[in-house]
Amino acid sequence: MYSLSLDERRKEITSHGTFDFPVAVYENRVGKSSLKAISWHWHEELQFCYVTEGTVSFFLNGKVFPVKKGDGIFINSEVLHTAKDADDSDGAYVCVDFHPRMIASFPNSVFERKYVSPVLKSKGMEYVLLARSKESHKEILTRLENVRRIFESKADGYEFDLCCELYMIWKNMTADFRGFYAAKGEEPENDVVNRRLREMIMYIREHYQEKIRLDEIAQHLHLSPHECCRFFRKNMHCTIFDYISEYRLTRSMELLDDTSMSVTQIAYETGFGSSSYYIEKFRRKTGMTPAKYRHRNDAGH
Repeated sequence: MYSLSLDERRKEITSHGTFDFPVAVYENRVGKSSLKAISWHWHEELQFCYVTEGTVSFFLNGKVFPVKKGDGIFINSEVLHTAKDADDSDGAYVCVDFHPRMIASFPNSVFERKYVSPVLKSKGMEYVLLARSKESHKEILTRLENVRRIFESKADGYEFDLCCELYMIWKNMTADFRGFYAAKGEEPENDVVNRRLREMIMYIREHYQEKIRLDEIAQHLHLSPHECCRFFRKNMHCTIFDYISEYRLTRSMELLDDTSMSVTQIAYETGFGSSSYYIEKFRRKTGMTPAKYRHRNDAGH
């Protein structure tokens, strides 16, 4: 399971590869077998995902996209997103993340001007669903599998082979969708949605240790409480307070994993207010107490 580190804006700061070779390939699991939720986040890297087990629901732009085994999705740079299990079933997917400069070559190159910048700037290409039933998509998905194999092999000179695959993936995708991103390049409402969601999530992240009131969040965003709730639920597919509880539980798991703080200390540190309420919420989510979770993880190390 890939571990996300996020800054105060929900931007992912986990290193994707290295500065001189900014590529990362990893697997994420969702569902009951994975107790930790994948937080809403965004990153500068371009991301391709393909599902290897079950069905995975990807959330972005106020929509939910169930992606079944064998299919995938492209998520553009700086698009807020997350992934969860579909229908309470376990799922797994592989991510191929790489910085745009991997295929842009150098500033103002023909690659950047003609093939990379138009996609980065296109509001109509914040995501692309990849279906194996479509021939051009099938080639992209097959090449993504090649990228994983090459990346994991680390054979002598693997960087050349991996870059060749990335270039061909990008060539196929931009050829298939060039008309699409040219035609749908102006959708400013998506910018408003993404900006507002980031502000809401940032506010929750900054204040989750405190008692958060709906009117405070609404006032911060210059919205009425009703509109604040409606907007959040429409785009995040959960209530504000469900999200706050989920975020607090995720933070508490990190503290259980990485510190020796007591369960009571963690309950107050993460904004639950009492250890009994925290234990109840934790058990509902994971089927075990925080103490059992910590013991199980300690035993696994």
